[in-house]
Amino acid sequence: MPSCYNCEYYLSGRFHLRENALNSKINATLPTGKLKIRDKSGASTHHFTSAAALSSHAVLHEKDVVLLTVDVPLDRVAILGCTVLTGVGAALETAKVQEGRTVAVICLGGVGMNIVQRAKLAGAEKIIAIDIYDTKLGWAAKFEQLIS
Repeated sequence: MPSCYNCEYYLSGRFHLRENALNSKINATLPTGKLKIRDKSGASTHHFTSAAALSSHAVLHEKDVVLLTVDVPLDRVAILGCTVLTGVGAALETAKVQEGRTVAVICLGGVGMNIVQRAKLAGAEKIIAIDIYDTKLGWAAKFEQLIS
């Protein structure tokens, strides 16, 4: 989600309260207020998350782009934008996992596995992994050991 980089909320670290964050789901525009995406008939269409990234081309502000080298496998990079940032952010910012705490992680998909990762790095004493698939529980145990 693009940022204004200078409003009160951005500068105080309360990114989720930014005005463009609150209005970024439906009828969103780019931070400039413009619509850059058009449908097949040529009519302008709104930008989901103010980024216009759910199309064959993406229109983003240069500050919202990360440069990758050509040797980075795209199938691995694709998960970074969502699962790693969401999972780590959930543990770090939302739950504020602290050393010595117990953490329960329900569902061990990409986001859940990264919550496990951040909880381990934060020094959680016990991490309870919950999933209906035994294979995912095994992956979580291996993932947690890798971080130790």
